[in-house]
Amino acid sequence: MLDATKIGKRIQDTRKARGLTQSDLAAKVDITPKYLSNIECGDGIPILIVRPKAMLTKNYVNVPPEIEQEFLAAFGNYATPLGFVSDRVEASRNPSRGSDIRIRNHGKIYSVQMGELWENHFANYYFWNEPRHAYYFP
Repeated sequence: MLDATKIGKRIQDTRKARGLTQSDLAAKVDITPKYLSNIECGDGIPILIVRPKAMLTKNYVNVPPEIEQEFLAAFGNYATPLGFVSDRVEASRNPSRGSDIRIRNHGKIYSVQMGELWENHFANYYFWNEPRHAYYFP
């Protein structure tokens, strides 16, 4: 469990050891001196921006031809084409299914660099489950 008072005291001690005023440190970390004072007194803990690891990796998407140009215009800098799925029929590996599986080509497959996409387009979003903030950090 986080102890806001201990965290605040450690921040205060470090700030003073480096010869910084509250105004100096607040300006460096882009918060108000009042908010820094609240943190140092244990009255507030800074919100940590948390992103799931899966968002910072590659995702693979199948893009239908009818939206491919729109997709590339929006996300082309982050997407690498990998090819497409060929129409084919594969035998089911599930004996209770009773029929083969038909696979159809519904567009190209792209590898998307989600970390770069997130940082460049959604940097203000985070995953703190607090209804009044609606997952957005202004």
